[in-house]
Amino acid sequence: MYHSIKKVLYATDLSETARDAMRYAVSLTGRYGAEMSSLHVIPDIYEEMTLSTGIDMDLYFGIDRWRSLTNERLAGAKDAVLERIRETCLELKGEVGDCLASCESVMVKVGHPVKTIIDTAVEGGYDVVVMGTRGHSKFEDLLLGSTANGVIRRCPVPVLVVRLEPPV
Repeated sequence: MYHSIKKVLYATDLSETARDAMRYAVSLTGRYGAEMSSLHVIPDIYEEMTLSTGIDMDLYFGIDRWRSLTNERLAGAKDAVLERIRETCLELKGEVGDCLASCESVMVKVGHPVKTIIDTAVEGGYDVVVMGTRGHSKFEDLLLGSTANGVIRRCPVPVLVVRLEPPV
């Protein structure tokens, strides 16, 4: 059964190598006339530390101060995502035409990256998720886990994973 691609979710960690994955996402928008949304997830370190250590972080840091810092990070991250998209679209203009019109939707969320990407893909009705992976060894994946690996295993939406090469 053929499924048309109308909505692309590009999940980015804002690394330089993530531009390669964006090239694929932008290429899909050009090929299928699809719209693209970009998503950057800021891990909720406060919640992760509280859950993993069992220590009430409010006693040491204060939730209000943490929320203030998180809001500053959200604003900065959204600006960084937009700038990265604009730069990459200009680079790709000769290859796929003007992609800025199709990729102005930018979301920056706080939460667990795997869960947030999957929830966004499902709730937003996306046809495909495009993201990069650094191609860690199986040993590193066992120790560190992998956002791409988690999304691939759990996401009901098709996932296009681009192996990212580190800059030389």
